[in-house]
Amino acid sequence: MAEYILTADQFDQIVSEPGAPLAYKRYGRGDVVTIDDAEDAARLLKAGAIRSADQPEVVAPEPVSSPPAPADPNDISTGPKGPVPPKTGLKELWVEYAVDNGMTESDAEALSKQELIAKFGTGSD
Repeated sequence: MAEYILTADQFDQIVSEPGAPLAYKRYGRGDVVTIDDAEDAARLLKAGAIRSADQPEVVAPEPVSSPPAPADPNDISTGPKGPVPPKTGLKELWVEYAVDNGMTESDAEALSKQELIAKFGTGSD
């Protein structure tokens, strides 16, 4: 009999005798598990599901995340809020885009589509 620490999320160990109704004991990560069968222990060790109880726990360092890359100021494919409509898009799309980006609807409606394009970006074809 050897004791191991469960490193897998869960392990169900069968505790019933052959021919008897199935009975098992459920273990969770970090629980101490006694495994009688050397082949089972070897299989679980190889899979990384358990570690020896006398082996110190190895904690992997947390990955260092890098800050997100700054937005390219020359990229006009997206505006402050949402994608820039295509130049060939309907004026209503440009009015909606202008309103989404802080202009009042009446001011946006008063401008021509060309004026909205000049104010909010060239868009794409």
